[in-house]
Amino acid sequence: MVKHKPTSIYIDHWEDYESIGDRAMLLNAMRRIENYLGPCTFVTPYTATKPGAFLLPTMIPVSPPQNELIATASRFKAIFARFLSLLRIRILDGKQVSKFSFDLAILLINIKLFFYSIGLRFVFRQSFRDFIEQFKKCDAFFTVGDCSLSDYWLDGVIIKSWLINLAQRYIPVRVLSSQGIGPLSTAWARKRLIASLSKLNLLSFRDFENSQALVQSEGLKGVPNKIVCDEAFSYPIASSIDVWRALFNSGLNKGEEFIAVNFRKTDFTQNTSNLLQKIAGFLDQIIEKTGRKLVFVCMSSGENYGKDFEAGQNLRQLLKDPDRLIVLKPIDDISLVKGIIGEARYSIGLSYHLHVFSLSQGHPTLIVYTGDYYKTKSEGLVSFYGGVNKAINLQDNSVEQMLNCVSDIESYYDASCQNVSDVNHKILEINDWTIVELRELLIKKGLLIKDPQIDLAR
Repeated sequence: MVKHKPTSIYIDHWEDYESIGDRAMLLNAMRRIENYLGPCTFVTPYTATKPGAFLLPTMIPVSPPQNELIATASRFKAIFARFLSLLRIRILDGKQVSKFSFDLAILLINIKLFFYSIGLRFVFRQSFRDFIEQFKKCDAFFTVGDCSLSDYWLDGVIIKSWLINLAQRYIPVRVLSSQGIGPLSTAWARKRLIASLSKLNLLSFRDFENSQALVQSEGLKGVPNKIVCDEAFSYPIASSIDVWRALFNSGLNKGEEFIAVNFRKTDFTQNTSNLLQKIAGFLDQIIEKTGRKLVFVCMSSGENYGKDFEAGQNLRQLLKDPDRLIVLKPIDDISLVKGIIGEARYSIGLSYHLHVFSLSQGHPTLIVYTGDYYKTKSEGLVSFYGGVNKAINLQDNSVEQMLNCVSDIESYYDASCQNVSDVNHKILEINDWTIVELRELLIKKGLLIKDPQIDLAR
């Protein structure tokens, strides 16, 4: 067996451990990277105060570098606010103030980096110094797909672009994997994003239409790119015994058919509490027409991230027959969550990764969304599959229209399952493209020794 030092990867991700989907993308990316590269160390942005935060032996925690950028920008924002208040005029909106503040913060950090490079370490706080020292040692910069590149998080566009530019300065190989982009209509944000993406070695997308089309329309050239589906698609599944033990303990009989559901009081772009009554009426009709129980699956393990469990309890109270809805408590074990969703006949709800988990296990799905942000990512997912799989706007469609979608799933269930399984085989053929190409790049640059034993093991 060929001996080589562990590959060092700076693995950037949406730094919020309350979300099942975010954690699944991060951990599955790490698992798949080691499957192709062999032993690795992962330099990981980490906040110890996050609920449900975790570390693995292969992870080297560093303070998220964006904390330095955000803190600096916040100081400039306060100066702008004070200045405009004294003038008693309003010449800038909040987004413009934020952009100018971040631009000044980036300029200041770049100046500090120059002084740091000539030995003036005191220009940064210890946490950022520790980050830079670990960052510079990395062989690759690998960004796990997330939701930050849209009009709803313009600060996220600035931060991600800054990180990619920083990686270009210090790290030989730079990859953005399984990314969802959009909606992004803001002209300066699109221009800035494309400029930073051009500094990548590899780029892949998780949706079938929107993301790749956006960057191609903006003229991105010279960066190999491909649509590969979501980072969490192949996340391992808990055993059927463990899954049914959890379901039985929650009140479901062994082998009893059920529908997996999930809703939230917020979709991160708007408050959806006012829609709970409509959702409850929808679920009442599903129970009546199908005769099946519903199992509410929390896709977040924290109280502040979507408040899934609270929404589930509220929905249960609004139902005509509350006993037909089983609300599972938040589960930290991602494999168990995925396994539970995989035992359902199909899934209905808002959470993106509820549907990734359902579809990846061969089951149809109905995404009920609100707002353009969820519209973009939801339609991008179901467009892989077509058929009865739908993404439908909860606000614009009646309960009857949504029920028609459920009826289609029931009527064409077997054919739909076969179609989903066929598509999954095709996705599995492309899902690891980014990591395969990353491996080849590292070998080509002399940063990784090709190990025949790894090839045989896969």
